[in-house]
Amino acid sequence: MRLLSLNVERSAHLDRFIPFLRDTAPDVACLQELVESDIAEIQAATDLTYCHFVAMARFSPDQAAPFGVGILSRHAFRTTNLSVYAGGGDGGTVIDRASPESRFATIGTQQRKFDSLRTCSTRR
Repeated sequence: MRLLSLNVERSAHLDRFIPFLRDTAPDVACLQELVESDIAEIQAATDLTYCHFVAMARFSPDQAAPFGVGILSRHAFRTTNLSVYAGGGDGGTVIDRASPESRFATIGTQQRKFDSLRTCSTRR
């Protein structure tokens, strides 16, 4: 099984990242700083049909979708689970890093609720 782990730096390098992902052809890709709205484009360009995504943070007030971590796979997941470890939090909040003050806050403060925080397993 070929496993890839990569910080994709949100949408900054999609034009280079997607061809790299297609060329390396991993069975499973563990992606950090993944923007949920980029998942469909990544799936369309690869054979990574299955996805499990958890939103974590956002850095500007106008950023509609927070980014987080995602696992994309050629193989279906038997089960998925979310275990929160962030020094606090309830798993239903995303730390809001939009203000300079909040960039240094812990997950237990400066939190904001988002509708899209549920973990999602999608199949193309």
